Amino acid sequence: LVHPILVEQMESVVPNDVELGGAFHSLVITGPNMGGKTVLMKAVGLSALFVRAGLFVCADEGSEVAVFEDVFTDIGDEQSVERGLSSFAARLLNIKSIVDRATKNSLVLLDEIGEGTEPRQGAALACAVMSKLSSKGARVIATTHFFELVALAMRSDGMENGAMEFDADRLEPTFHFVLGVPGSSSPLEIARRLGIDRELIEDARGFLGEHEAGIDEVMKHLEDLRRRYHRELARTRELTGEIERTLKEQKEALARLKKKEKLALNRLVRELESEVRDVRELLREARRLAQMPSPSKFTVRSAAGKLEQAESLISAKRAELAALDAEGLEPMDVDEVRVGARVFVAAMKEEGIVQREPDSKGRVVVAIRGKNYQIDVRQLYRPPERNGDKGDAIVRFGPPQPSVPSRKLDLRGLTREEAALEVERALDRAIREGTARITFIHGHGTGALKDEVRKRVAESPYVRDFRAGDADEGGDGVTVVEIDL
Repeated sequence: LVHPILVEQMESVVPNDVELGGAFHSLVITGPNMGGKTVLMKAVGLSALFVRAGLFVCADEGSEVAVFEDVFTDIGDEQSVERGLSSFAARLLNIKSIVDRATKNSLVLLDEIGEGTEPRQGAALACAVMSKLSSKGARVIATTHFFELVALAMRSDGMENGAMEFDADRLEPTFHFVLGVPGSSSPLEIARRLGIDRELIEDARGFLGEHEAGIDEVMKHLEDLRRRYHRELARTRELTGEIERTLKEQKEALARLKKKEKLALNRLVRELESEVRDVRELLREARRLAQMPSPSKFTVRSAAGKLEQAESLISAKRAELAALDAEGLEPMDVDEVRVGARVFVAAMKEEGIVQREPDSKGRVVVAIRGKNYQIDVRQLYRPPERNGDKGDAIVRFGPPQPSVPSRKLDLRGLTREEAALEVERALDRAIREGTARITFIHGHGTGALKDEVRKRVAESPYVRDFRAGDADEGGDGVTVVEIDL
């Protein structure tokens, strides 16, 4: 919020936040002379009048201003020689009218209320007026130099103190408004700034009573603490902004990295799918050679070579996958891989129990979900700790976990190529998870999807047998596959 005239007259204006009507409905503003108390109060009053007139308010977007039925002010000197009124009497008559007419829908602005008479009684009168207006529920802003009015706001519900800052180091006001604390009037500092003789100022300090001087020093100390707090708060906000910007940049960088990683992983998956097809072809060729009626030594050696080539290819790809999945895991030492030890197989993302220690080629037998697998010892890691784990290997005895009896896979709506890929993936998963039977749902249609499914399962070395479904299974619209476990 700023005063509209200052916006027109000055290049730089200090904006301030003002709150009234939420947790409190009366605000007492203290601070030095020429510190901006009256200007701030007038800016609030003008905003209220602008809203009633349908004009724009000199405040940031999102600011809220209530529509008041009445806006009452007591600002300035109402002295009248013609009417025989002194300044104090004229202001008292105005305040009497305000007190009589104010309601909960009124905004009341009182500038240095109670001034112009004996200070103690003027302060008492100011406190009485503020209490009365507060009891009527009116929204009130009062500027003052009376400590009694500050004390009233401290101990009264619905009232709050606020202060205009004064920089004691530079002996000048900052024009910043701070809610929640009182401020010092600093008249001697203002006099010093305006060039009053230093000796005269020191004499003035001598005339202050010890009590009053102490209160003034306390107020100045509080103001100094407040300035330090706001400087630290500004720095904290600046650092917070830098941290938030850094976090945003890191998140964006991480998102870019994940995108690159996803693209790389997709490329790897495509390469693996191609390698899987090559392995299947090698297995088919080895199987064909091994099933010849009278295989020669050359044929047997060729089949064995094909099998060894396929096994080598599979081991290499498993090692690549294990390296991707093993991030953050701790590899197991060879001497830790003993019968009964619990291990984590990164390539399969499963925990298992060692059944046979490593052979001469570094291959170990691990039981996972009730089935034994031969795995390279380099693919074994310490299992991630669970709640309650102490970090040591745990041996659990009991029957192996049963294999999954059967699964269903709906291929309807896929192309032949897509269906072929899904069939191969399902067969691979069945061997890995111990699934005994898979039912592929392809429907009837033109029969192309059914032919592709049955061609793939007929060529797979993982399939023991397959058939069309029974009437209660879906008939010829499904293919039931028995896995060779």
